[in-house]
Amino acid sequence: MAESRMGHAAASVRGRLLVCGGSSGTQALSSAELLDPSCGVWESLPPMSTGRFCAAAAATEGQVFVFGGMLVGRVLDSAERFDLATRTWVSLPVMCERRTSAFAAAALR
Repeated sequence: MAESRMGHAAASVRGRLLVCGGSSGTQALSSAELLDPSCGVWESLPPMSTGRFCAAAAATEGQVFVFGGMLVGRVLDSAERFDLATRTWVSLPVMCERRTSAFAAAALR
């Protein structure tokens, strides 16, 4: 990984591992990285719109969804989605409840 982090979110998407957010120990991170295990190389991705640690993440259909977390001692109600094909983050509607240290899962049809 290019950046040390703890308390990050991670999800498997199309055979790769996306790791995002977390804490450097002094600040919440908005950075994201993608591991291709077939070649063992980490790729830096565009940053999320919000730095967050202790967030939840889940992937489905080539997209990774990241929910909640913490930023500067505040629990977040924001969420965003990363599209692997376009390599872009999109903000999602605000959640009804603030969440941190939660878990997320994707269900297949």
